Amino acid sequence: MPGKTSLTGAAAAQAGYDYQVDVSILGALRLLLITKAASRLILEPANEEDLEADLAPDVPGRVEPSAVVAGGYKLVIQVKRRSGEPWSIEDFRALLKHGKKRRPALHHLDDPATRYLLVTSADAKGVARSLLVNDFEEPSDKNAFPSTLKSTLKSSAEGRVAIWGSLTEKQLAADLRDLMSDLLHVPKARQNDLLLDLRGESKRRMRASTPGIWTRQDLLGTVRKHGGFLASSASLELFVPPSNFNQMTKLLEQRGAIVIRGPSGRPALLHDLGVFARRRRPQPPKRATVRSVGLKKSDKHTHAAPDAQ
Repeated sequence: MPGKTSLTGAAAAQAGYDYQVDVSILGALRLLLITKAASRLILEPANEEDLEADLAPDVPGRVEPSAVVAGGYKLVIQVKRRSGEPWSIEDFRALLKHGKKRRPALHHLDDPATRYLLVTSADAKGVARSLLVNDFEEPSDKNAFPSTLKSTLKSSAEGRVAIWGSLTEKQLAADLRDLMSDLLHVPKARQNDLLLDLRGESKRRMRASTPGIWTRQDLLGTVRKHGGFLASSASLELFVPPSNFNQMTKLLEQRGAIVIRGPSGRPALLHDLGVFARRRRPQPPKRATVRSVGLKKSDKHTHAAPDAQ
């Protein structure tokens, strides 16, 4: 994937489209497989001839993924590769208003159950920085919502509009590699083939005359075809967590360390706790420690679910 270079014309349009495809792949992997916040991702058809959409600064890109995620709200994602100035609030407002062949984003936001996210390679400046987030599901700060957007967005948009900025092509590539290696367990030698396959699947869905649906099972099938799997080992994909699993993961995220008491021979559970913590947030804790305290076989709690401290 190219670095942050100055491109013009068709080369810039192609780079913008490639960036949009890869962001869509990242969104599908995270929302459908990692956080499991959605069961399907919808990719709107892309007009391959509409190159000006990827060149004009205030025109949304050709790729517009959307999904109904946990909590029942619809997440509409627009993706824009931008190599120039950071986004000002005026730039962002122009993007929200724009709509010729595609419905303007501000009309999506008329529905109070819809959230809008701009994913972009550029940073934001001025009051637009109050909209910055670091992941697909992270809401922006309601209390810092720019007052200049309130006249544009009529339906209480506080917390429903966000910008994931500075996701450069280099960072996007690194995020995809980390995800394939650490969470999907795809062998390194097969990651390029998986990425090519996912790009083909994404583009195939966008070439249709109707929105293309990417389901969790379809995506997981592609990952498995290249040797990947979701759990800490292939045999643990059907792992059933103990009743206090959520409590354990919250403690790990809040305190950076937990102690698990239970019978020995639970390395898989320990690993899944660490992986689960990474699934719940864009970046893992700076320091997270999971310790296992084994019990003797004679202990009366040998077969009980592990306790977290």
